[in-house]
Amino acid sequence: MKFRVRLMLAILLVALPAVGLLFFFNYYISADLIETNYAKTVTESMALRAEQIDKDLRSVYQKTTELSVQKGLKQAVADYAALPRRKNEDVLRLSRYLSEQNSLPELVDAIFLYLPDTREIVCSQEYRSVISVADTEAYPWIGGGTPGGFAPWVQSDMGAGETNLIYLYAKPVYAAEGELLATVALSVTERSLYYGLLDAQDSAQDYFLLTGDGRVCSARRMSAFGISIEELTGKGLPQTRVEVGDCRYHGEKSIYAVVRAPFSGLSLLCLTDRALLMQDMRQTQWLFCIVLLLIVLLIMQLSRGISQYLNRPLGELVGAMERVGAGDFETRTPVRREDEFNRLGTQFNDMVARIEELMQQVLAEQAHARQAELHALQYQIKPHFMYNTLNSIRFAAIMQGNEKIAEQLAAFIELLEASLNKTGDFIPLWQEIELLKDYTSLQRYRYMDCFTFTYEAAEEARACLVPRFLLQPLIENAILHGMDAKRGDNEIRVEARLIGGMLHIAVSDNGKGMTEDERDLLLRKNPDEKRQFNGIGVSNTVDRLRLFYGAAMRFELYTAPGEGARYVIELPANRGTEGEDAP
Repeated sequence: MKFRVRLMLAILLVALPAVGLLFFFNYYISADLIETNYAKTVTESMALRAEQIDKDLRSVYQKTTELSVQKGLKQAVADYAALPRRKNEDVLRLSRYLSEQNSLPELVDAIFLYLPDTREIVCSQEYRSVISVADTEAYPWIGGGTPGGFAPWVQSDMGAGETNLIYLYAKPVYAAEGELLATVALSVTERSLYYGLLDAQDSAQDYFLLTGDGRVCSARRMSAFGISIEELTGKGLPQTRVEVGDCRYHGEKSIYAVVRAPFSGLSLLCLTDRALLMQDMRQTQWLFCIVLLLIVLLIMQLSRGISQYLNRPLGELVGAMERVGAGDFETRTPVRREDEFNRLGTQFNDMVARIEELMQQVLAEQAHARQAELHALQYQIKPHFMYNTLNSIRFAAIMQGNEKIAEQLAAFIELLEASLNKTGDFIPLWQEIELLKDYTSLQRYRYMDCFTFTYEAAEEARACLVPRFLLQPLIENAILHGMDAKRGDNEIRVEARLIGGMLHIAVSDNGKGMTEDERDLLLRKNPDEKRQFNGIGVSNTVDRLRLFYGAAMRFELYTAPGEGARYVIELPANRGTEGEDAP
């Protein structure tokens, strides 16, 4: 696939998802904003209606309480109960009296008076002035009180059929002696409370009036009477005064809003079909799709032009590279503008101009490499010549009985072989200690046995790998700068042990010690300083440790004038396979 096509596809793959995500994000943000604003509007309307319901029921409750202690009502009940024979006109007289007590005709639909002696309910409405009570359980309010708190009683309208509901408050009426005379109740019809919600209701909404225990007491369909809120929404009655959420109603995704009236304990529930609510929003989806399609076409056209514009200098550069590959080193790529392609073309032209020079350099370097190989073959003879010569001198010393010289020559041969014949950067600690024994043996011979060398290495530490010639520069420094040749009690000691996965090595002496300036000079690398054997000093030892272990290692030097010196090294313990096992 050509670069121009890949570039165009890359632009499309970046731009199209970004535009699509932007449009769909905008759509869902708009949808969420519509739902939020709708829920806010509905709950505010329902809160106003709940306040009105509480206000109306509070007025009815107060009027019921006032009427239950009214002396005139008590007298009227006592007069009615004292009649030996009660006629229709007596009932009508009591009914008219009750009707005259209704000071809230726009709110209170009827006043009921239950007489326990006659088991009758006298009503302020003359068309049903008296109701016989055969079953008191059908009228739970006749005992007075409320179902709970200030909640009203809810039941079918007495004598008006089962499809009409009333909400009423009841209070007992007592005589002066405390005897129960009657129970008075004031009723509010369902149309006064619930049907006011229908004024703002549309096809997407369904309102319910719930009792304090979350059951429907008023609804658009009488069949919903008594159904719990769990059956409608799948959720319980909320603990807060206002709650909005999502649910499924009749199998459809819906939005529910619940507002509780604090005084009466009644709750208003509004269920809204989400599909109907978002119907207008869905109509805009087609507009979104059309706009998105137009943007896609525009992006495709722009990406095609951009890819052609960017691919032109690359095509010229590729052609120039092909001609150079065929051997035409006079080829140059044109440079038209100041940009990244200009720098690329300039660098390409410089590269072509230097190719012949580089080819000549390569030929020259190959010739030098062959000459170096010849020299290396010649130098390989020298170490073998030195080993053979030293061994001949050693055997001659043995034949002459000079065991001391033979012993020192053997130690020197071992050190020379370890220096020249390197098989790796790491050796086991026990081999490093063996090299130290050879080195100190030579130095003791040189300095007339004026010092002793001792070591103590734990068994588990002896097999740990350490850099080759790690400790020799430290021993060398202790001999050359710390030891007093006039004393016979000079001592150099090496200790090694494993602690928590770390190899701890300490090299100490009881020599002269150093001042702070001398210590700093010792640790500072000096390229002009010449060391014996391989030429690495204390500072080079620190550099090697940093190179091999980085921050995982620790190197410390503790010294003071007259107190000797102590080098402390901590390395990660590595019991690798390099070298041989400890004997």
